[in-house]
Amino acid sequence: MLRRVGDFLDAIRLNAANNFFIGIFQMRTRVATQVQIYNQIAIALGGIVALIGLVVMIAWHFHLTALVQLLPGAAPMRYNTALAFLVSGLALMMLGCKQRELAGVFSVMVAGLGLLILAQYAFTVDLGIDQLLMQDYLTNTLYPPGSSSAIAIDSNQQWFILINRPQAGRPAPNTALGFTLVGIALMFINAALRKNRPSLAGAILAVGALALSSVALLGYFSRPLAKVP
Repeated sequence: MLRRVGDFLDAIRLNAANNFFIGIFQMRTRVATQVQIYNQIAIALGGIVALIGLVVMIAWHFHLTALVQLLPGAAPMRYNTALAFLVSGLALMMLGCKQRELAGVFSVMVAGLGLLILAQYAFTVDLGIDQLLMQDYLTNTLYPPGSSSAIAIDSNQQWFILINRPQAGRPAPNTALGFTLVGIALMFINAALRKNRPSLAGAILAVGALALSSVALLGYFSRPLAKVP
């Protein structure tokens, strides 16, 4: 009788152990599946962002104004802005592909470009990066110096920086700040993924960049509509 009870208890322990290890395996399988899905989403979103930047860069080279300036009266997307889109998209794709080194390089490039543009505004200097890769042939044509359209459309203050008129090849301060936040966020996320843990700082910076870009996008599309009688 005691032997049967012992065998019964051993069977219960064995079954519990099997269920425990099966549960762990299933949990790890679910986590791996979720990570794979997140990586695929990162690759897809990064591909879309990179494609947008690439299309606009090609449009600059082939003088396709309709792709550079989406709405009449709105400022064209600068070449460096398109470049930042391309590189940030590639960084996101590299994160999804688990290419940490390349993701880190691209992230530093995005943040560095944004910081250099902000430095030009803050210290009123020209570092020669605005038209380094592409001569801006649109800004002076759309907003000639001293024209009323330039003042009416683009005279504003962004982050304590007064902009009297667009500068050839130079993205706006809010654009530069947004890409700076994106680049730093990608660096934090990349560092956290190396240690298999989430990045709160990266998430906060990414949300900040998203909020900033949303406000800028609303202003971009609403500005021409305000001119309609």
